[in-house]
Amino acid sequence: MVSWRLCQQLVDRGVHQQRKIVVFGEEPRAAYDRVNLTKMFGLTDPDELLLAKAEWYDKHAIRRESDRHILSIDREAQTVLDDGGNLTSFSDCVIATGSRAFVPEIDGARLPGVFVYRTIADVEAIKEAATSAKRGLVVGGGLLGLEAADELRRQGIETCIVQSSNCLMSRQLNPDSAGYLLREVASLGMSVRLTTRTESIEQVDCHLRVNFDQGEPMDVDLVVLAAGVRPRDELAHDAELPVAIRGGIIIDDNLQTEDPNVFAIGECVSHHGVLYGIVAPGYQQADCLAARFAGENKQYEGSDQSCRLKLLGVEVSVFGDYFGEGLTHVYRGADSYRSIVTQRGRLIGATVVGEWKHTTLIERAVQERRPLSQKLCDEFALTGELFRDTQEETVLSWPDRALICHCTSTNCGVLREAVMGGCATVKELSSKTGAGSVCGSCIPQLAEFVGEDGQALAAAGAPKGKLLLTISAVIGFIMVLVFFFVPGLPAAESVQTSYYEFTQIWQDSITKQITGYTLAGISVVALLLSVRKRIKFISFGNYGFWRAAHSWLGVSTIVVLFFHTGLHLGENLNLWLLMCFLGLNLAGAMAAIAVATEKRFSGFWGMRLRRWALSSHLVFFIPYPVLLGFHIAKVYLY
Repeated sequence: MVSWRLCQQLVDRGVHQQRKIVVFGEEPRAAYDRVNLTKMFGLTDPDELLLAKAEWYDKHAIRRESDRHILSIDREAQTVLDDGGNLTSFSDCVIATGSRAFVPEIDGARLPGVFVYRTIADVEAIKEAATSAKRGLVVGGGLLGLEAADELRRQGIETCIVQSSNCLMSRQLNPDSAGYLLREVASLGMSVRLTTRTESIEQVDCHLRVNFDQGEPMDVDLVVLAAGVRPRDELAHDAELPVAIRGGIIIDDNLQTEDPNVFAIGECVSHHGVLYGIVAPGYQQADCLAARFAGENKQYEGSDQSCRLKLLGVEVSVFGDYFGEGLTHVYRGADSYRSIVTQRGRLIGATVVGEWKHTTLIERAVQERRPLSQKLCDEFALTGELFRDTQEETVLSWPDRALICHCTSTNCGVLREAVMGGCATVKELSSKTGAGSVCGSCIPQLAEFVGEDGQALAAAGAPKGKLLLTISAVIGFIMVLVFFFVPGLPAAESVQTSYYEFTQIWQDSITKQITGYTLAGISVVALLLSVRKRIKFISFGNYGFWRAAHSWLGVSTIVVLFFHTGLHLGENLNLWLLMCFLGLNLAGAMAAIAVATEKRFSGFWGMRLRRWALSSHLVFFIPYPVLLGFHIAKVYLY
């Protein structure tokens, strides 16, 4: 499967057009879906499990050698020798031999009627034997063993599972959680013998007699050995490449062995001492290696071994460091088991047996190592719930690109990295990222990342002056609309009227210069107030009042603009300058309204509205100094 994934990624990146690709596989067919191997019991055509048909390889000029076993790798000559006696040269060699079924040291393990469960050929042999069998035994209570036992049961065979450890799925579950799975196995009519080691198998008449280290022997018609897998690292070992003590070809972050031209991926490798027995890490390794072959400088950083399974009709999920050292909080329901592991107040692992509508949320929370308060953990132990029904609408479900703090342009992705890096409180998160250090309106959202009481924190550090901000925003918004929809004031019909004297304010050159420079001066002051929130050493006083002052300065500029223009929009350059200035104020007023009414416009869309208004405010400001400079130059030069 991992080999096919590599080929697929090489094709997607166009590497197959630049390099010759040859794939060797010892089975008679191309790569198939081994994860869904149990489906073979219900299929008549094994090719239905193929990940890609032969035509796909041919279409992309990938040479596929099936039913060919590689005997050796000559690193110096850079060739491989197959069991047909053929030598194939390479510039780069990728070992993706996966793993083999582990056969315990049991006397009689090679007798007829004893099978392993790993390949399509294994399943076909078991299917044939099952047609005349009445009793079956599965050695191994892990994932493969349970799948094999369930299929034997479906074939009408009385089935028993023998497990050497004290619980089923001992690599994923503890005895407590495995008890729920054991109950389901029993309800399906299968028997289980725990802490029992199979010692020998012998042929007695037409049956197989299985002897154990304790208890009575059992007579069965067939035995399936599903006691785990072992990495197939013999090729690397024979080529004198380093192999881990527990097995597995040792690779670095480049997926490279000790030989710079030999790589390895999948279940056959050991990366920093870790052997992966699930397909997801192999796919990630294949993606990384394909990227490197395409010229990208990408490295493999290891994989999470979390998994979600549907086994015997029961959902079994484990996330993160589910066996980690820390505090374990457990909920035992009538039909479900849930446990979480916290370390220094952070969620590092979880186990779920049975249905839970929040399984996806718990997976994400583990990935983010979300801090949890003791109170929340205690409530989980009583109710089995960690999340509200509306949790999907909180910032925890927002994409990384979504902005949380608009003042410092801090998005969800930056905050998640900070939390994973050790920030456990709003104060630490704010200090690390700058979010919440300016206006404080995003503190409730920051609190969700670290599990604190956001409302209390927001109330304690809330910016003041919100009423002043609201009033100025509404007034400014209306005044800008007046400029757009009310025609310019007409000229006076007589020089002897007081109205004529009033119109001279925007017609006389001296007063026009006074109002013009006043307008520019207020704009500079407003700009300095907006810069204040970006520079910490000038952050004094309550930001809320400074924010309101900035908004009121915007209102004052529109008042002065009235006296500077008399509501006349002008022409050419003057028109462009005025439209830019009015747009700047309109966007600013809308942003202020969004901030002032944030409780009514909360959530992701509220944040997007505020972001749009602030971005528009900035866009209109950028050309404003340039247009103003041309305007002043035109007045004095022409």
